[in-house]
Amino acid sequence: MHTLRHELTERIQSFNASPRTSQHWLLAWAFLLAVWVYAGLSNYLTSRSSDWYESLDAPSFQPPDLVFAIIWPLNFLALSVVGPAYILTRRTSLGRTFLGLFILSAAFSLGWAYLFYIEHLLFAAALCLLLAALINWTLIATAFAANRWMGWGLIVYAGWLSLATALAFAYAFGN
Repeated sequence: MHTLRHELTERIQSFNASPRTSQHWLLAWAFLLAVWVYAGLSNYLTSRSSDWYESLDAPSFQPPDLVFAIIWPLNFLALSVVGPAYILTRRTSLGRTFLGLFILSAAFSLGWAYLFYIEHLLFAAALCLLLAALINWTLIATAFAANRWMGWGLIVYAGWLSLATALAFAYAFGN
């Protein structure tokens, strides 16, 4: 019985983790770069059209501006910690998938910002954010499967994207 348990443990560990290679580190740095680009482009896109944005009827559950100022840096910090940690503790193929899903989600989030603030296409923007949120819940499930602290580290971000999605649809239907 002890030998079977030992063999199963070894197989599970070899499936989930591998020694950190240069490819692991490259993927971890790529994840950080993706977070930084996402943060910079988000800031750039959301700082446009402030007069137009102020003219919209805000949903009743819109958080105050101070909440946005606090939560976004925390979200980017969480992404900067959990993403590389996941990549460095999983097989390279799982790290690539995690990075790819994050980039896809960030692209949809940036699509929301562009469509909302630049093009003023509120419903299309809301759909982009919905896709970003759904992909992030997939990342949450993946992170929880790897390690609970990683899952909890991303839960606030996914929750925030879900709230933002609800806000986006409220803006689309209310304006």
